[in-house]
Amino acid sequence: MNAAHIGRNLVNFEEESFVQQLTSVPLLRPRPSEPFHEAIERAMRIVQSDEMDKQCILLPLSAWKAVDALGLRINFGPTPDLPEDLRLDASVASWYQGQFLGAPVLTLRAVTDKEAFVVSLARLLTWSMPDTDGERLQVAITSYDRTTAELLAREQPELAADEAGSDFEARVEKIRELVLLHVRGRLVIRVANRQAGRRVSIPPTFVS
Repeated sequence: MNAAHIGRNLVNFEEESFVQQLTSVPLLRPRPSEPFHEAIERAMRIVQSDEMDKQCILLPLSAWKAVDALGLRINFGPTPDLPEDLRLDASVASWYQGQFLGAPVLTLRAVTDKEAFVVSLARLLTWSMPDTDGERLQVAITSYDRTTAELLAREQPELAADEAGSDFEARVEKIRELVLLHVRGRLVIRVANRQAGRRVSIPPTFVS
């Protein structure tokens, strides 16, 4: 596992924790015969505190018709208007679907197919990393001695086979070059202002 894998796992965990907190904001149900995009626009007016308040719209991956209803098309990679800080990873770039009335529209796998979210991230949530045993992030690196490497080579015949082939001794030496990286930290996401967000019901017909 390299730094990219560790970072991606942390992002996935943060995304799930973030969306879980959003479920506590008030629900806005579309009015009878009110189009979905008008319900989203109404939620944006309710959430916005002033002209400088930046909002974000979050949609479920499965509700591709919701993206279409906002006048956008499903995006599978970087687009010309994609913010620079989202261009680092192709998987992240595909979250961004464009903008609706100036608000970025993202599709996240952690969002359920029953509702969308309109949020002011600056006012809605707080992020913090409390100390754990005096440290915000703990990193431990473990190396393998010969006895442990031999045990791993016997228990996992495929381990280091790509580099060393089927030769047992060569595999043991390759395993000894590996290290186990353990990263431990605590991320706390809290709702600071429930009025800075709205859940908007998604019509069942929008879900594929």
